[in-house]
Amino acid sequence: MSEPIRVLQVIGQLTLGGAERQLVTLVERSDPARTAHVVAVVRRWGPLGDRLRDAGHDVRFIGKGPGPDPRALTRLGSLIRELRPHVVHTWLFTANLWGRLAGLVGGVPVVIGSERGLVDGYRRPWQARIERFLAVRGSCVIANSCAIKDYVCGWAGIPPELVRVIYNGVDLRAFADEPAAGVASAGRAELGLPDGVPVVGTVGRLHPIKDQATFLRAAALVREALPECVFLLVGGGEAEGDLRELARSLGVSDSVVFAGARTDVGDLLHLLDCFCLTSLSEGLPNTVLEAMAAGLPVVATAAGGTCEAVEEGRTGYLVPVGDAEALAARVIEVLGSPELSHRLGDAGRRRVESVFGPDRYIAETEALYRELLGEKG
Repeated sequence: MSEPIRVLQVIGQLTLGGAERQLVTLVERSDPARTAHVVAVVRRWGPLGDRLRDAGHDVRFIGKGPGPDPRALTRLGSLIRELRPHVVHTWLFTANLWGRLAGLVGGVPVVIGSERGLVDGYRRPWQARIERFLAVRGSCVIANSCAIKDYVCGWAGIPPELVRVIYNGVDLRAFADEPAAGVASAGRAELGLPDGVPVVGTVGRLHPIKDQATFLRAAALVREALPECVFLLVGGGEAEGDLRELARSLGVSDSVVFAGARTDVGDLLHLLDCFCLTSLSEGLPNTVLEAMAAGLPVVATAAGGTCEAVEEGRTGYLVPVGDAEALAARVIEVLGSPELSHRLGDAGRRRVESVFGPDRYIAETEALYRELLGEKG
């Protein structure tokens, strides 16, 4: 095609989640001469919406109300008639439902859904029926890991040939450069992290599925071996109150810092000596990839696509879900050996560069658009 591919990206919200940041990477780093993106935010604005709009990208707010809201379909339909996109690409359940439906009704040549997370216990059978109904009538579904592909094919009964795996892309520029010593010291001071002590951290929404409770239980065990160690939780969410109470009951409140939701995760990662992720379920966690890009050793639970990111014993360690003792043992091992920490972190950064870079992610996504458009003639 001589003209750019016109793509309408549809997402439920533009807050600081992993899928949202992947969409932003795709929009910001695509060559507009090849692919022209417009973003439709179905339900909730957020800081990433401001970021895209401030950078001059076309972002539209649909304003879907709670529950079934036919007006969302009408507004998306009007946007499709205005833009005449070649591709509608939707992200996560709300957008996968309303965006794909609008694209199919509006006769868009290529309609692509995407699945980003393992959500056992959080989805219902009726959602599986909707996913299958829309998937088999659309062009394909993008999964961000093989674990997600297996999950959606099993849970929703989507034929495997309709699901393509495209790994997330991490912008290495945002995580590669360590801050100057003075900046790092100021960052520690802002968070109440003493200089010269090991810091173990985790990044993610404070939610039961992320299981930061296991992180805190492991922190209590690490403190027994390394009393000076401190622990940083970056992220906000509904579980914060329960987690603060757990920290108090474990006797580690004085060594645990709740940093809240942040936009400077790249800077915060460089304050850490070890990164942990304790999720019960994952698609392909951006936070793990970002920690690896920052050269950190990773200790994570063997949940979903995390096992595709972390190479056991080479870029970090995988432990059983919910096993605080195993998590603590690996953290203590990493903190006790600077040579091991450096080796794991260096290998992790090289793995992100070779497998999870943004150029590969964008090239594979654009190639899929062109392939599917080619099939439509």
